Amino acid sequence: MIVIRNILRTLFFIFAMNLFVAAAKAETPSDADLDRIERYLNNLQTIQSKFVQNNPDGSFALGKLYLQRPGRMRFEYDPPVPIRLFADGNFFIHVDLELEQVSHYPLEETPAHFILRETISLRRDLKVKSFQRADHVLRIELTDAENPDIGSVTLTLADNPLELRAWTITDAQGLHTELAFVEAQFGRRIDPSIFEYVDNFAEDGN
Repeated sequence: MIVIRNILRTLFFIFAMNLFVAAAKAETPSDADLDRIERYLNNLQTIQSKFVQNNPDGSFALGKLYLQRPGRMRFEYDPPVPIRLFADGNFFIHVDLELEQVSHYPLEETPAHFILRETISLRRDLKVKSFQRADHVLRIELTDAENPDIGSVTLTLADNPLELRAWTITDAQGLHTELAFVEAQFGRRIDPSIFEYVDNFAEDGN
């Protein structure tokens, strides 16, 4: 019951976040804003959280996220979604359990690299595409300074104190995928084996 209540609260947060986007005016972030956000993100080492994901087709998915900087991430989607996603430090790995297919993408060529890189620089490696502020919420859209065509990541943070609440991935085709955290835990140790992917579909069984 508590989990359902938190999920409903998160769905309301996504709705409110979209209203925020419509109402808030874009502004140029100050150096103090950039310094504060950059320091927060670089100090953010791990995330463990349930999540609600709003897909480009309007459907929703639930699951659990594990993240460890630099380079490590795992998404476990609840049934009936037959997908697992991994980042192993070098590749972003898409696993389709239903089709028994595995796809590997260089991590640095995906928007996931924005948050997983070893050092996050909002003035050098990443470019601030837009910045909004309203009602103790900050929203900052980031692109890769050298490869903006791979898409963007928009981070939504509670302010005073800063806390990451959600992100939106915009892919190269302009499609948006929103993910909001439910019962997030920051900075707690994660078993490294969580991020190991074994290809169970390989012919040799490895």
